[in-house]
Amino acid sequence: SINYLIEASYADVDSNPVLLPYYNSASPSSPYSGQGNNGLTQPTARKGTVVLTAKAGVPAATGSQTTPVPDFGNVGLYVVTVAYGQTQITAGNISQYAAAPFISLVNMGQVQTQAGTAFQAGGTAPAYTLAPSPAITAYASGQRFRVAFGAAGTTGSNTLNISGLGAVSLKQYGPDGTLVPAVIPGPMLSDVEYNGTVAIVLDPVVTGFSSLQSLTAVAASNALTVTLPPGAQAYRSATLANGATTSLSNAAALTLTIPTGATLGMGNGLQGQIAVLELYAGGTPQLAVCNAAGVVDLSETGLVSTTAIGAGSTSSSTIYSTTAVTNSPYRLVGYITLTEATAGTYASQPTNVISAGGIAGLAPAVMLKGLMSNFSATGNSQSISASTNTAIICNTKASDDLGEYSTSTGRFTATNTGTYIFAGNVHGTSVTNAQRILMLYVNGVERYRLQEIFSASGNAGIAGSSIPIQLNAGDYVQMYYFYGSTDTLNGATFSGWRIK
Repeated sequence: SINYLIEASYADVDSNPVLLPYYNSASPSSPYSGQGNNGLTQPTARKGTVVLTAKAGVPAATGSQTTPVPDFGNVGLYVVTVAYGQTQITAGNISQYAAAPFISLVNMGQVQTQAGTAFQAGGTAPAYTLAPSPAITAYASGQRFRVAFGAAGTTGSNTLNISGLGAVSLKQYGPDGTLVPAVIPGPMLSDVEYNGTVAIVLDPVVTGFSSLQSLTAVAASNALTVTLPPGAQAYRSATLANGATTSLSNAAALTLTIPTGATLGMGNGLQGQIAVLELYAGGTPQLAVCNAAGVVDLSETGLVSTTAIGAGSTSSSTIYSTTAVTNSPYRLVGYITLTEATAGTYASQPTNVISAGGIAGLAPAVMLKGLMSNFSATGNSQSISASTNTAIICNTKASDDLGEYSTSTGRFTATNTGTYIFAGNVHGTSVTNAQRILMLYVNGVERYRLQEIFSASGNAGIAGSSIPIQLNAGDYVQMYYFYGSTDTLNGATFSGWRIK
């Protein structure tokens, strides 16, 4: 085959010759015919013409032939490809020269179909590609295309490679006006514009401020990793001075790892609940966690200060974050419910991970649990020495939300400062006529008598409850029994709960 270049050159041509009259100074009434009375005609029009030339290339095997370059002063217009032995040229043999200086006129149909800008994305999500026609030769600010995405992407990893020029990140504007990773939830249409750095999805799915955000918690290597995907929050005033809110987006997912040893005040083998917070943290949001049953205000009306989390994070009344934060607004974003055989060793996956939007969205029972602790235990077959204050060991727990009661020592140890009430009873087998006293010890010292009787009427039981008792975190309470004779208990109960 051989390629012929149809090239064009411009030329000026004088035309329309006319015998023109000229002024005759010797005889003004008799003009000259032609210049100097030479009788010759002169052109009266100058026309611009285009000279077309077919410039032959070098014959070569079909597909390997090349198109000649335009001659000096010429511009290439079309290429005519002719196969060996061909006797007729058809429209299929003619194509536009790549550098032809034609300006394509856009008709209304092309405008309506966005023929030059609307294209189907290719590639494999999240690495999308786009092949516009004609292809762009370089990225430039303001380039905009109508892109049909055919598959869901991965938020934070979505890219677009236009005309093979290299992948650029796909972003979208968050509710606060900052650029955040674009969300491609599935097949969708959107204008996408290059801003000189990234490709911006201008018709994103709605990702406004929400009281509920997706939350995940995964146990691995005896640690628990909590993840919050990119999103936006509106925080209360950082100064508490007015009702103004501050908008903030986290462009990347937020993560926090609760390491091995960090019990957050939860007990062995007991169900616990972890509250997950998103901190404003001076404009760089981060996650925080705390024991939902501890004394922590989760109303979002105040500011919180946190402690950097580590293996020693064992307090139920402390909020922990990756790095310590002081006086920060926060949002409550979820709860994690879990039960671990050994508190602080996250060997099992959570039984429930839920999103939340502040304490107002919680059930009353959950709010009550966040303010109170309680326990109940039973025991039997304990020997009692005569005339001795004996610690009663109730060695079977019925409940203990915060893991505060020890079945080996009979001690209830307060996790949080507050006001508590306790109740107990014992039932003996001795019928000896003697004094019986049921007591409460606080930190190893007798503080309250629940009941005192003098009875020998067969098997004797004694029971009672306390007045409200103020305890500090770390104080421990035990139930003691005094009997003026030896005895063997065949039943006992000890319980308590925090009332404020």
